[in-house]
Amino acid sequence: MKLPGTEQKVLGFLPVIVLAIFAVFDNWLWRKGIIRKISRHPDLVGTWKGTLISMRVNDVHEEVEHPPIPIFIVVGQTYTSLSIRLLSEQSGSRSIAAFVQTNEPDDYSVYYHYDNTPGLRFREGSPVHLGGARIDVTGATPSFLEGEYWTNRRSRGTFTARRVSSKKFGTYEQAAAELTEGVG
Repeated sequence: MKLPGTEQKVLGFLPVIVLAIFAVFDNWLWRKGIIRKISRHPDLVGTWKGTLISMRVNDVHEEVEHPPIPIFIVVGQTYTSLSIRLLSEQSGSRSIAAFVQTNEPDDYSVYYHYDNTPGLRFREGSPVHLGGARIDVTGATPSFLEGEYWTNRRSRGTFTARRVSSKKFGTYEQAAAELTEGVG
């Protein structure tokens, strides 16, 4: 069966229309009103400011807790994707894979795998490494998060942070310069 020219053109545009609707939903619409309640996804986008406490095994095989380190956590998110960066003065990590688990309504855990690259002058004492982390949040638009991490270099730790901006920063220095309230 051959369709008339107008119907054929409309059907030809249908994939473009469906793709455009999906793009609007994926990037923006899922965060709005009633759709947010239906989507059951926390909105984590932005920059979070907090502290990280690291525990490492020393040369005599004792676990030592180090002083708190100021950090920023930068989250990029659509409905179908999630990226997490943890930034400190000495290093930065990027998520390799991340997903949100709904534990119950308004209770979420975010799990992610990351690689961490310390600044060149810090690498002798803190080599490039891989790790995993879990972040716990409550609510559709949480303002506080807490988590823990573990690495392939036998270190682990905890972190907490508060959302301080909807902007996403690329470096610790950029975030610290613009978010002048101080870190911690």
